[in-house]
Amino acid sequence: MRDDAAFVKELRDELSQVCWLAPEEIRARGEWRSRRVLLLTFAVVLVMVSGAGVVVVARHLLPSGPTAVTGPTLLAEPQSRLDDGPLAGDLTWPLAEPDSGEIPAQALLQPADLPTGVGEHLTELGLGETVEVNPMLEACRQERGLPSQAVSSQLSRSQTLLGTGPAPDLLLMQDVYRVAPQTATRFFTDLDIRMAPCTSWRSVGDVEIDGRPYQAAAVHRFTVSARDFAGDGSVLLRHTMTAPTDQSDGRQLGPPDRTDSVVVRVGDLVTVLRLGPESTEKELRRLAGLAAQRMCVAARPTC
Repeated sequence: MRDDAAFVKELRDELSQVCWLAPEEIRARGEWRSRRVLLLTFAVVLVMVSGAGVVVVARHLLPSGPTAVTGPTLLAEPQSRLDDGPLAGDLTWPLAEPDSGEIPAQALLQPADLPTGVGEHLTELGLGETVEVNPMLEACRQERGLPSQAVSSQLSRSQTLLGTGPAPDLLLMQDVYRVAPQTATRFFTDLDIRMAPCTSWRSVGDVEIDGRPYQAAAVHRFTVSARDFAGDGSVLLRHTMTAPTDQSDGRQLGPPDRTDSVVVRVGDLVTVLRLGPESTEKELRRLAGLAAQRMCVAARPTC
């Protein structure tokens, strides 16, 4: 009993030294985590799944009210991600422990790299996450019964930069992944192989717009519009989608769209960059070059 009592006393003494988060801080962290889930939909706001078919029916606009969804979204936030970042307005970052393999904040693009002011800076750490280049590419492979062939990372760090104002615009989303060295060296070759069956993909699915059900179709295309312009290797991946149309009468249900993203490798680090809907290809390529420079501080081997 004396040993048990001593253990309880030691546990009580240690717990008394723990700095517990205040309720308002817990709520704030939960709120920004939920916001990142929504912001991930800047490329695809509403993805409907019907059987094996997938169709995008709206893009770039966050829904202002309840939206009927007939299937799961493809951009759900991974549950394994842990909050390790500053709250809104706090741009102070901790350094990684030497030789820990962790990706420090200094390896990511910084607010000063953007041409416009940053109001909020959100970040997360991940362990064993899948390198997500484009979720619709994975949807295409799944619909065609192909294996995912997605790459798993060892560690990752993600950030979302928002503008200022009461309804801030999305400025940047960036994921940086540390992958196995042999995976890094063949990453872009494997990406070309994964894209090959999806250069043109027609998706069909049941959707609901303004309370009315439709069966809609759209054609997605994935192309590499530029290569090797940053780091040890890079691609500018372009995803275009034709206007979704009603299968019954061919009526257009939404506009066509195009989304550009950049993938850059430096050593064993791979980053994926996506900008807000008002960005340009020129700005995306500029930031890709800066991202490659930033990753040098954590890449193996170093630059």
